[in-house]
Amino acid sequence: MRKPAAVVPEWWTSHLTFFLVATGAVIGLANFWKFPVVAANNGGGAFVLAYVICLLAIGIPMVVAELILGRVTRKPITEAMPSTLIAGRSVWAWKLVSWLSLSAGLAILSLYAVVGGMSLSYIFNFALGYFVGASSAGIADIFVGVQGDSIQAESWMTFFLLLAALVSAKGIIKGVQRAFRFLMPLFFLLLIWLLFKSAQLDSFASAFELIFGGGGTFSLDAWIEAASHAFFTLALGTGVMVSLGSYMPPKMRVTRTAVSIGLVDALVALVAGLIIFPLLIAKNVPISAGFELLFHGVPQALTGRGEEQFVGVVFFVAVTFAAWSSSVAIMEPLVVVLARRLAGVRYAAAFLVAAVAAMLGAVEIASLSADSAMRLGNVSVFSFVDMLASKIVLPLAGVGLALYVGWVLPRTLIEPAFGPRASWQFDLWRVLLRWVCPICIALVFMLYWLG
Repeated sequence: MRKPAAVVPEWWTSHLTFFLVATGAVIGLANFWKFPVVAANNGGGAFVLAYVICLLAIGIPMVVAELILGRVTRKPITEAMPSTLIAGRSVWAWKLVSWLSLSAGLAILSLYAVVGGMSLSYIFNFALGYFVGASSAGIADIFVGVQGDSIQAESWMTFFLLLAALVSAKGIIKGVQRAFRFLMPLFFLLLIWLLFKSAQLDSFASAFELIFGGGGTFSLDAWIEAASHAFFTLALGTGVMVSLGSYMPPKMRVTRTAVSIGLVDALVALVAGLIIFPLLIAKNVPISAGFELLFHGVPQALTGRGEEQFVGVVFFVAVTFAAWSSSVAIMEPLVVVLARRLAGVRYAAAFLVAAVAAMLGAVEIASLSADSAMRLGNVSVFSFVDMLASKIVLPLAGVGLALYVGWVLPRTLIEPAFGPRASWQFDLWRVLLRWVCPICIALVFMLYWLG
């Protein structure tokens, strides 16, 4: 069997660059169409506090673990885990975990491409004035037209994936790093501008109370949602952080970076809620989640000409950026693994990954119509792939990674990669990784299925 081609390692040129890329990897669609609604429905401020606790106890320790695995091995996840195996350990189980991670990443990439393509089309729909003066029924017709027209939806999805593949194909330094250095600061500026516009609305105080107040019911389900989101939003289990960590220079601090990434991701989710909710409340638009919120609720709140139209354009540019940055990051482990089997040719690997994701996305698009023959009973392929990846494969991969780094890798190997710190910080992280993370992840998703 031919050995994988050697790939010359590249390193991030600065801490800020790595922070921008890692932040772009974790800021995604869930920040816009899920977290704010879940917070409002599950106790408001109490849920936000629970989420921060779950982030510190589960999410950030897992990010540190994946970054350290990448930093120690300087290899993609499919080679990182077997390369550090200790004699006598079960090899096949850990190899299975790495391939589960890649399969989940490919599934999520296809989902992001479908929604990212639709979001991209909405930029032009707003710019061309299709939502100006539109009724709720008219907005629904536009959504059905974009979603139901397979050729249109697949064209936007393919264009979205091509944009991601072009950046990935150019490599870490000339492609990913260069793009994120420009786009992520622009993304943050767009969010700040949108927040400023929403803050000028009379409904801003009501929206703030909805997210940070005591509305909704805080229960065990709220804790499950908080822990689930803390795990899913940080791209854990997909091998992304392992790949990003493999490019970390030796002196870069892992823990500080991981905490910063987690907190910025949470802040963006809260800001997204403070952008969206005032718009909906001002126009008496019902607050929903998912497709309904993004592609019907927001356009229904922005049917005016001029300023409202421009806000709609900027909003969907920001959403597209969020989906695109996550897609580029999710592609990275897939592209690296494939490139090592294609004589190190990243261009071929990047476009091949995009092509496979596009084929899977085309099936997902075709199943979105209620009368589609490609549906699995009453469930679309899109929803089934989402459920399979986020509720089965990712949790399994996440538990496997936590157990592997926490129990299999020797302390002498991972402690130097942890970076400068007080001794108690490493010990606390290892306890969280060995016990809290795998138990909580397994418990949360077991309760989800039992419920």
